[in-house]
Amino acid sequence: MALLLNWIGIILVGLVAAIFVAAEFSVLKVRPTYLKELHKNGNQTAKITLQLLDKLNDTLSTTQVAITFTGILMGAIGESTLSETLVRLFALIGIHLPENWLLATVSIIILTYLEVVLTELVPKSMAIDQPNKIALLITRPVHGFQKIAFPLIWLMNWSAALVLKALGYTVATESEDILTQAEILGLTRQAVQDGTLEPADATFVARSFAFNDRVARDVMVDRTSVSFISDQATVATAYQQYLKTGLTRFPVMKGQDRDRISGYVFAHDLAKQNAIAADTALQPLIRPIARVAENMPINNIYRQMVRTKSPFALVVDEYGGTSGIVTDEDINEELLGNIQDENEREQDYVQKQTDGSYQVNAKMTLNDFEIAFKTQIPAFKESNAVTLAGFLLEQEPTLEIGAKIQVAPFTFTIIKKNANQHITWLNVSQAA
Repeated sequence: MALLLNWIGIILVGLVAAIFVAAEFSVLKVRPTYLKELHKNGNQTAKITLQLLDKLNDTLSTTQVAITFTGILMGAIGESTLSETLVRLFALIGIHLPENWLLATVSIIILTYLEVVLTELVPKSMAIDQPNKIALLITRPVHGFQKIAFPLIWLMNWSAALVLKALGYTVATESEDILTQAEILGLTRQAVQDGTLEPADATFVARSFAFNDRVARDVMVDRTSVSFISDQATVATAYQQYLKTGLTRFPVMKGQDRDRISGYVFAHDLAKQNAIAADTALQPLIRPIARVAENMPINNIYRQMVRTKSPFALVVDEYGGTSGIVTDEDINEELLGNIQDENEREQDYVQKQTDGSYQVNAKMTLNDFEIAFKTQIPAFKESNAVTLAGFLLEQEPTLEIGAKIQVAPFTFTIIKKNANQHITWLNVSQAA
């Protein structure tokens, strides 16, 4: 009878140990947002679990005390109980085991094996696999034991603090660890691999971080690709330019000087005025245009656009000259990817060839190239150029058709120039 009671005691102690091991790992893995949502819906257990998380040091100390205490109990009654059980079992088949150190050693090995597997490894794996569910199951037992053992836990925490102070360390706080950008991106990539996060969501997170690093010159339309209108033009001329290009906003330059921008005209205004009096001057339709520096962060530009209700800004260089323009669409594409409207064609930017290479518009920005080819090119970061053409001319000022420039891991080949000898198209190949 005594042997049976001992085994019942061992099982109960093992169960308690398993509960606190599961508690230790589940409180470290459980999602507070999940618990807050449950609490908002009236789940009182979730409320208690959140309280345990708020005092994580005390909670972990509680689990450690309980695990240590159950381990001592297990050792105190387990070795003798298992030894006696083995003696009785072997006696049934006529083998009489001597009760010596060898039997005690074998009993301890078996007991340790069972204890590690059943009260540590199994509950640990369960808690890591389903932390939210396990945390809610063990909350009340842990919370109850924490109240009972509070004086002992306080004493141990105080003693540990003294030892840490003597060793030159500080006591850890309950504040959550602050993850770095790289760590968050690593977690999202791991979540995609595990199937718990959609690839599109991970891409959006990555774009959100990159968004804060972008400045106007990274996303702007270079001045060589901007369609300007002279302030001396008539409404009819400007309207014809709108019909030809399909663009909706045009910077207005003084005379033919692209560095002297007086404002911009809106296609809707042009259409209305063209129907009334097409030969009138453009001046009354010119709207003021915001000016931003090349190095202004695009999140600041976007806030300025929202504040001024203007989806259009002129990008100027350090001397006040025109570098290009940036629109709300350019900024949105940094988060959402390329958004093609009715006037854009994919081949305007990148066109894949049958040999695996690509024909690329030389006016494509360095940033857009990296996004399109899903790569990071260190040489681009060190360059002052905005477009591919500008970057290649930095490397070699006199580039003729057929010239090749190596920028690891790509080879850029000049394949077309315009009448002004400006590079317009490139062939881009990548080393296998």
